[in-house]
Amino acid sequence: MPKIWRIGVHSALALIGNRHLICKTIALHGKGVEAVAEAIERHRVYLRESGEFQRRERERIEAELRDMISQEMARRFFQRVDERVLKDLVDRIARRKLDPYSAVAMLLEGTRQSRTG
Repeated sequence: MPKIWRIGVHSALALIGNRHLICKTIALHGKGVEAVAEAIERHRVYLRESGEFQRRERERIEAELRDMISQEMARRFFQRVDERVLKDLVDRIARRKLDPYSAVAMLLEGTRQSRTG
């Protein structure tokens, strides 16, 4: 017997292939819960057999990797940026003397120069 989930909805929606399956349930009474569990299992099998699970996993892994790279690059970037320069740029942007895109370009150019110079 599948585990009974305590949910407050009267129907559950599962996607089997390209077909939506509606399973009527009364969770408080445990009615229809087994059908929901079976639909979830069929959907899991479909995802694996169709390659969709693997495709989604690769997308998730790529997104996580990109996020980790972004965080590490930002950490390294801000280690190289003089806090006074950053505050000056913020002040200039706030006074509408400089736009944020130009400030970013200046910061990137400054870190490039400090590495090569």
